[in-house]
Amino acid sequence: MHAVTGGGQIPAIFLSLHHNLTAGGVMTRLFLTLSILLMAGAAMAEDARLSMPYYGSATMNADDSLVLHFTRTVDGKAADGSQTFAPGDRSYDNVRRHLSGIAPGQTKPLTPWRD
Repeated sequence: MHAVTGGGQIPAIFLSLHHNLTAGGVMTRLFLTLSILLMAGAAMAEDARLSMPYYGSATMNADDSLVLHFTRTVDGKAADGSQTFAPGDRSYDNVRRHLSGIAPGQTKPLTPWRD
């Protein structure tokens, strides 16, 4: 069996091979594209780690500073520490937003969060 193309004859087997290689090229590009997207997704998931990976309590002082007291990590390990955020500190607004509605003199539970 022969196919006629542009004035010459090409055996059908070569046309089939050409078709498979062309389709294979599409599949290869598709595979590479999906691989890149999966790697990018994994990198983004790593960047999406918790901003504050602790449980504990948070207290707002009279001067509006926030003191976070850490009691355990997200994976259940004991923690014993604290961190203070004063108004104007770079992360203060994010911390205060997470503690929604905390007022001076008030203590609230602290839960982990992402920015």
